[in-house]
Amino acid sequence: ATTLGKPVLALFARETNMKDAYRIVRKLNGSGALEFIKHHLEAGKWVQPLKLSTLLWEIRDFIKRFVVLEEHYYDILPLWVAHTYLYKDFSYTPYLLLHSAEKRSGKTLLASILVGLSFNGTLEVSPTPATLFRRAHQAFVTPDGGITIGIDEVDNLLKNITNTEDRGALVAFLNAGFQAGHKVPRCEGASHKIVEFHVYCPKVLAGITLLTDTLQDRSIPILLKRKTKEEGCEPFIEALQSGAMAELREALKTCLREVRDAIRLNYTNPATYKELPNYLSDREKDIIAPLWCIAKVAGDGWLERLQHSLRVIFWKRDDNLSPNETSIKALYEIVIEVGLVDKDDEILPTEVIFQHWQDKDYVPVPPDWKQLVDNYNKAKAKGDENAIRAVMISFGKWISNRLKVHGLKQTRTKQARGFRVGDIKAAYKRWVAEKDKPEDEPEPTPAPALPEPSQPLPSPKDVA
Repeated sequence: ATTLGKPVLALFARETNMKDAYRIVRKLNGSGALEFIKHHLEAGKWVQPLKLSTLLWEIRDFIKRFVVLEEHYYDILPLWVAHTYLYKDFSYTPYLLLHSAEKRSGKTLLASILVGLSFNGTLEVSPTPATLFRRAHQAFVTPDGGITIGIDEVDNLLKNITNTEDRGALVAFLNAGFQAGHKVPRCEGASHKIVEFHVYCPKVLAGITLLTDTLQDRSIPILLKRKTKEEGCEPFIEALQSGAMAELREALKTCLREVRDAIRLNYTNPATYKELPNYLSDREKDIIAPLWCIAKVAGDGWLERLQHSLRVIFWKRDDNLSPNETSIKALYEIVIEVGLVDKDDEILPTEVIFQHWQDKDYVPVPPDWKQLVDNYNKAKAKGDENAIRAVMISFGKWISNRLKVHGLKQTRTKQARGFRVGDIKAAYKRWVAEKDKPEDEPEPTPAPALPEPSQPLPSPKDVA
């Protein structure tokens, strides 16, 4: 392929194996092999669209050559790249939120590769809100247009914008741009004419922190870790890989053009949403549905790969629970621990909650927590009921003030001061249960192999 000046994908386009093509060149070199191959390439007999599943596998391999990630991320990123070519057909687009614990973990590198493979991708560094608004709007209103925007060091960008109006504009661009039809009004020119900008487009956001809860809610989080010496991968030199990425982009356009109607048919089918995993929230189902439909149409195990990736990324994300949701989860666990789960009208005493709270290192605590624990231990040792009651009143008020908007309020009866079990169970079901881990986790399916050639390659004898 190099000798002929053709991309390697031209040989894969017939869904053949590179080793067979190499065998022909090696055995027939000097006997007209190159002329034979060149003739068939120019005649178009070998140039046929790749299957979507094979092309997704090519993208997966390309990313894995240059970036070290956990295995399940390699399975979801090709589907995300593919969806950028069809995002106008969907009501929602998931952002990719690339984050890491420390610098030099490959966030910029991965963002560059993803943007380079995506539809009309551009990677922005310290862009102004006006630039982002105009890029997204122009791409949206252009027939057959579109754009994928990457923003590097987005956390620093948000932090360093001192102008309140500009910061608000950037936040609005990010918060609204995941849903089709959302526009952000801006005043333009000296006349302050109101112009509504379309801000809907796929986005890759790279930064050390996970940003706001609102942005997390619109994103697929991708955690990167600094690679070790043993985790070797190729250095990514964009000038050397730009041709390969261009070929992958063209192959994606051609392939997705063929299956676009099938993907849209799946997306508009109400049954598709019923297939999505129950542990996903409604917002998560909205942003995952495009990838789900692409995986279904691709076949060859890609839907199973996506299912496994979603379980690892989205399920039982205790670290992503808000402090109040974490408190509700802890209260529900205490209900189970003390055996009151079937007694909705019973009161879970505040003192029991306080005792169990000390054993849960993941729960939020009042600012004066250490003092409350000291006072309680001293009062308990002395048998001072009034001092114990004072601690319980303070702790109970702290919980009530935090969770009254979730339907939980401290109740006082003749027997005890505490929280009604039925109210705790209702709050857990409404606010926390959907993020719980499902009972069974299926094993990921093996990677689909490259398909066999649809026709056998000519033998040296046939060529002769």
